[in-house]
Amino acid sequence: MILPGISGSFILVILGAYAVVIKAVAELDFLRLGAVGIGCALGLLLFSRALDGLFRKYREMAVALLSGFLLGSLRKLWPWQDGPIDDQWLAATGCALIGAAVLWILTALSRR
Repeated sequence: MILPGISGSFILVILGAYAVVIKAVAELDFLRLGAVGIGCALGLLLFSRALDGLFRKYREMAVALLSGFLLGSLRKLWPWQDGPIDDQWLAATGCALIGAAVLWILTALSRR
């Protein structure tokens, strides 16, 4: 919720807890949902304070670290881990390249 592209459900997928939380929602398991909610609130509070401190003292290093986390998480979520390159893979790669180009152009334009 703090970093772009990193949502609570993404964190649950990475931790392997997504199915457990969805089951708790479906079964209205308020004890488990309360524990998850308290953990989310504490994690959000502590992580936001830690990020604030990092950005104040070590902005460039913090951005590099967080970028590494984002890129490193691709291994867990990459949908084509066991299959050959197909049309869907090519389309996703094309969209990623287009997005990178648009970002580069907007950054260049904003400096003018």
